[in-house]
Amino acid sequence: MPLMQNTPVIILPRNNTSLRPLAEDSDKLLLNIGDRPLIYHNLKMLADSGMRHVFLPIQSDNEFLKAYLQTVRLPGLTIRTCTVDDNLGEIEVLSNLQRAIGGRRFFVLTTDVLLHNDLTDFYNTHMRLKKMVSAGIRQLPFDTRLSDAIFIANLVEQQNINPYNYDWHHYACGLFLFENEIFDELTFNKKEQTLAAFLFSYLTKSNFMHLEDVEYLCREIRNLDDFMHANFNWVRRCYSTKKQQFINAGDRESPLCVGEVYIDAQARVSAKAVLIGPVVIGRGCKIADGAVVQRSVLRGNVTIGRHVVLQDCIVNRDANIPADTRHSSKLILDDSLNLRLDDFKQVSGVLKNYPPHLGQKRDMLFPTRQKRLNITV
Repeated sequence: MPLMQNTPVIILPRNNTSLRPLAEDSDKLLLNIGDRPLIYHNLKMLADSGMRHVFLPIQSDNEFLKAYLQTVRLPGLTIRTCTVDDNLGEIEVLSNLQRAIGGRRFFVLTTDVLLHNDLTDFYNTHMRLKKMVSAGIRQLPFDTRLSDAIFIANLVEQQNINPYNYDWHHYACGLFLFENEIFDELTFNKKEQTLAAFLFSYLTKSNFMHLEDVEYLCREIRNLDDFMHANFNWVRRCYSTKKQQFINAGDRESPLCVGEVYIDAQARVSAKAVLIGPVVIGRGCKIADGAVVQRSVLRGNVTIGRHVVLQDCIVNRDANIPADTRHSSKLILDDSLNLRLDDFKQVSGVLKNYPPHLGQKRDMLFPTRQKRLNITV
């Protein structure tokens, strides 16, 4: 355990536009899963795993994330932020962090990853096999959401993979453990900018990489479907650990709740409302008399009028839903803009129909040619 405690963790930014209806790329880590932002859940799990050093590269204009990290207090965990140019590739960021890491092996988590278990077993397997890299992989779902998936043949050792699935297709899900010597390989190939592309170009080298199916360790937040189900899984875990009542008939001050329902302490829900779980009601939400909310996630400061019916919806923060309206399988962004989800497994339709001008990338604050990475405590 002391060796693992001294292993730094780099939380590596990953450009992913599929969550832009809810957040810009750099703010993805601030999306709430249940009662806390995604970044807090990961930091808490890392602290519980015994980790002590986290490095987090942040774009210079992401003041919201910087401000939030200053409020995080987890015993024993030191968080160091790094200001990075938006044009730096993943390999370049890691290479520039080599000095700060200090010649130690290190974990990498991309900002897609949501940990739900500690890293001890993953670390121990890496140490036992004595590979230069251990990469977490997951089986490719039978849909088209993962356009950047990497298809892997039987080129390396396999761990926790179904032995009866001979023609297996997996993708690198964003969890890695490196020996520091990996940087010696960077001199051979400067063209590969993404971490996964660089690593898998060396698959055929003997004793180089170990792949392990990490379904037991983490999930990803890559799209609206993942975001919604991460919230549902969170509220279900709350019920399983806290032994809450599955049906709460309510009283003069609380609504009728059926199933797993989370209501933030700073939300106001009418006693005449009905909530059918899984449901997550965020901070500052207001739900009026006669409203029915089923299998939905409401972000902060949402206002729902009288007799509104919401089913299978994600409601963006600050949205105001007029009285006597019905919404089913929708992403509701504001008072006038809402889009059909069609099916939780077919969210690509939302992304195609989302107005391009609302998803444009923010301008950089410094010239393209300037590349920098300044370590600050």
